Amino acid sequence: PDIELIYLDTKGGTSAYQAALDAQSKAVDIIIGPLFTASIEQSAEILAQAGIPVLSMSNNQDAAQTGRWVMNYLPEQQMDNLLGYLVQENKMRIGILASEDVFGSRILMHALSRLQELAISPAALSILPPDVLADEPTLKSRIKEFSRYVAPEEGVTDLPPPPYDAIILAGNADFVLRAAPVLAYYDLGPSQVTFVGTDLWTRSDLLREPSLQGSLIARAQIPEATIFETSWKETFKTGSSPLSRLGFDSMALITVTKRAHAAKTSDDNSLDVDWKGGLIQEQGFAGFSRTFRLLPDGRNSRSYDIHLLRDGQLIKM
Repeated sequence: PDIELIYLDTKGGTSAYQAALDAQSKAVDIIIGPLFTASIEQSAEILAQAGIPVLSMSNNQDAAQTGRWVMNYLPEQQMDNLLGYLVQENKMRIGILASEDVFGSRILMHALSRLQELAISPAALSILPPDVLADEPTLKSRIKEFSRYVAPEEGVTDLPPPPYDAIILAGNADFVLRAAPVLAYYDLGPSQVTFVGTDLWTRSDLLREPSLQGSLIARAQIPEATIFETSWKETFKTGSSPLSRLGFDSMALITVTKRAHAAKTSDDNSLDVDWKGGLIQEQGFAGFSRTFRLLPDGRNSRSYDIHLLRDGQLIKM
């Protein structure tokens, strides 16, 4: 009852600067959001100057900094789990097929850095620019080269051993849907090699894609919460999403931090809440988006499970 919510629309970034000015003029204590990197960049200077801490819904760890946390599930941490699993399973011949977009570059650079730390050199690396992805013959030619495909001799039915144990498909959903079927066409399908991907692959069209069945996917296991889901549906007339839970957990963080401050100071109306100190707790928080910790550098730390994609369903390993 002693917290006032103010809604400020960034409009996907186009009004983020003005929203930040409005937040400053209204003397807000802390912000939940925004979601998109463009909005974060447009509002960053104003909010930093005003000293207003931010709980962003972003999954871009490059947007994280002291006093500005990213709450979403970080693909880089998911890739760490996937690479650790591959090493554990002795799948050391790792090929990387990446798109030349922002997300693909993020995953590629992080995978290369982590492989270097593990003293593993990629078995192959190919980066596909937009013009290649847009041209079917060129795409097939590049992936054929990457797959080291050799046409079988007449009468030979057995496939040769694959050149890789696993392939990292570093790119957005459309890239994965373009590349995976072509890899399967050149005998690098799920029966021959393990594809690995982030929770981006939990999109329904990727889950149904035949060439991705047998892939390994890292994602946070959303806790069962019947009361939460029932209440959400009653209030908003639709089911919750991961973003719903992140938003709810962010508000809960603010509430418990303010209460802890009030208990410590014996003053419910004191405004000088130590947000940074209160939000960074070694034991972390158990939320509806799963247990997590906020780190001093603005990132979050979560645990992820490895799932096998089979017949359109995710099976926890």
